[in-house]
Amino acid sequence: MTTTVYATVDDMILRMDASTSTTYNDAERAGMLGCLQAASRAVDGVTRRSFGQSSSGTIRYFTPVDAFRLRVPDLVSVSALATDDDGDLTYETSWAATDYMLYPIDASESEEVQWPYTEIRVSLATGSERNTFPVGYQKSVKVTGIWGWPVVPDVIREVTILESLRSYQQLQSPSGVIANAAGGFAITPVMHPTSAARLMPYVRMAWGRS
Repeated sequence: MTTTVYATVDDMILRMDASTSTTYNDAERAGMLGCLQAASRAVDGVTRRSFGQSSSGTIRYFTPVDAFRLRVPDLVSVSALATDDDGDLTYETSWAATDYMLYPIDASESEEVQWPYTEIRVSLATGSERNTFPVGYQKSVKVTGIWGWPVVPDVIREVTILESLRSYQQLQSPSGVIANAAGGFAITPVMHPTSAARLMPYVRMAWGRS
């Protein structure tokens, strides 16, 4: 999986100075990038998933839930699926794209958020050559595809920017202390509760999205 930063340094600068009249040197921009990287990984930690993408043709192995379902990490597309039908790890049986279906069916069709697929099921369509996944063997299914998310959701990008700004402000403050509007001071937490709350719909609960 490619380690992805969910927003850019220019996104941060635009949020800090909408007029973009301030010029930042290389060291300052490097500091901002570090904050963006830290915020992106904090988002991953809270949601228990990564919103980047693997390279095409990445292979992973799975043990089916039962003869008809295979739970998978966040998945963008499948280019090949093969099964080991006798436990010798040779994956001698190749499946056609018509032999299986990706779920949720509408994952990539949402207007607001393009969700990944989280499950592969045996197709029940008439004419499918394969009708069950092999069970009784560990890692009996080999899936080749692109893993991760189709695109980074807007909420993920926004939370990353806001948390990066908080971290950057903390870096510019003595001892990590930030002054508040009332004239007092506060130590910034790892992630602001509002940011964490906005991430809740994206938290991966066990396997997949219900």
